[in-house]
Amino acid sequence: MKQFTDAAELYVLAQAYEKAASIYCQTKQFQRAAPLMDKITTPKIHAMYAKAKENERDYAAAAIAYEKAKDLDNVVRLYLYHLDSPGKAFDIVRRTKSAAGASMVAEYCINAQKGKSKTPDYQTAIEFLLMAKKPEEAFVLAKEHKQMDQYAKALGDDGTMEEYLNIALWYEEQKQYAKAADFYSICGDYNKAIKLYLQSGEGHIDKAIGVVKKANSSGQTGTELLVRQIHDYLIGEVDG
Repeated sequence: MKQFTDAAELYVLAQAYEKAASIYCQTKQFQRAAPLMDKITTPKIHAMYAKAKENERDYAAAAIAYEKAKDLDNVVRLYLYHLDSPGKAFDIVRRTKSAAGASMVAEYCINAQKGKSKTPDYQTAIEFLLMAKKPEEAFVLAKEHKQMDQYAKALGDDGTMEEYLNIALWYEEQKQYAKAADFYSICGDYNKAIKLYLQSGEGHIDKAIGVVKKANSSGQTGTELLVRQIHDYLIGEVDG
């Protein structure tokens, strides 16, 4: 051990800080490594130092070291479970789009009540489940906790036709007909979309007309039947 220590001290004198810090970390002399870490750029050395700081329960120092090691998933973990800084964890994952980080955040949000008397944050969990490429779990959570608005918002323009259809069906089951119509329109079921817009009342006439225009621009045949639905509604032949 003394030989390694002597070698490290010589490296320090020679300003070869990377080699000195590497020796200190490998020989678990982390207190000697500490003053050198600001001069270190090698991620592997920062990772060793981060693990040591975490073992010492110096989580703030560990988070800084993990970040310098470019191991942001571990930074996220420490912010969530040891530093009580979930907002910082969310920001990191939104920036990195890490699937592993997103899974951690989603799990944290769902189970946040355990041991901390906090309520689950299903809206945020849905956002990060989608980011973690777990759309089925996100949809189930949205259905179970009536967070379909958040699911649809988080899905944005990145969903599949099947996902949009599932949203439409759920809204229709809940008798939220205008919202269902929005997603039937996305799926190209213009007849169903118009029917539900009209069923939602006069306030949605403009949206129904918009569907006709969309159908026309897409080249779909039979748009005269769509126009007839609106016409009949407006003259009172159909009970809205």
